[in-house]
Amino acid sequence: MLDLWHGRWPSAPGEIVMAATRDPDFDFGPLADTTEVLANGVTLKVVGFAESISGSADAWVTPAQMTALHPTGLQMLYRFSGDVSTREAVNARLAGVTTGLPAGALIAAEPYLVLKEKSAEDLGVYLPLLGTFGVLGLLVAVLIVGNVVSGAVVSGFRHIGVLKAIGFTPRQVVAVYLLMVSVPAVAGAVPGAVIGALGGQSLISEAFRGFGFGDAQVRWWVWLTALLGV
Repeated sequence: MLDLWHGRWPSAPGEIVMAATRDPDFDFGPLADTTEVLANGVTLKVVGFAESISGSADAWVTPAQMTALHPTGLQMLYRFSGDVSTREAVNARLAGVTTGLPAGALIAAEPYLVLKEKSAEDLGVYLPLLGTFGVLGLLVAVLIVGNVVSGAVVSGFRHIGVLKAIGFTPRQVVAVYLLMVSVPAVAGAVPGAVIGALGGQSLISEAFRGFGFGDAQVRWWVWLTALLGV
């Protein structure tokens, strides 16, 4: 995955996009002053900065410019059709496209599954920790709500008696107390969820950028599901 986070892709010879990690303070960083680079004796104009999740390239130029640089090796990117969900399947297709090449022509190969496993491994360190804190937070919230509701019922014996005396059924009494609790709960949960979503989006995007996924955004239905779950 490539994330062009500043500038544009090269459109003509003499232009180059440099590989660099996304910098939120780019306008004030050292990269802002980088306008030209020297490659194989050729001066190239920097027109953008991009980040690759594989980290297999240091820069990108046009095909014409690449030919002019006289590279000693080439990187070929393939998208295989069919089932490539296992390493065996990927290796089989890799063997198919490299059949007939001279010995030693293939220096190295990096299937997407390797990058997928590495990304999952990095995220796997944080997800259990975040999940544990999330579950503990919900349990604490349930305990607090339970204590508040039970306290309201205990202190409202006289109120409950009055309701029953004027003809309220037990279910209607429960409905009254549920309404009394739900109104402030909704009034606090909805703005809290909105503020949390807006504040958490930047944190999540920063975390994804740290893992090399670019400026990832969480879909709206994820926030809605979380809100309904709470």
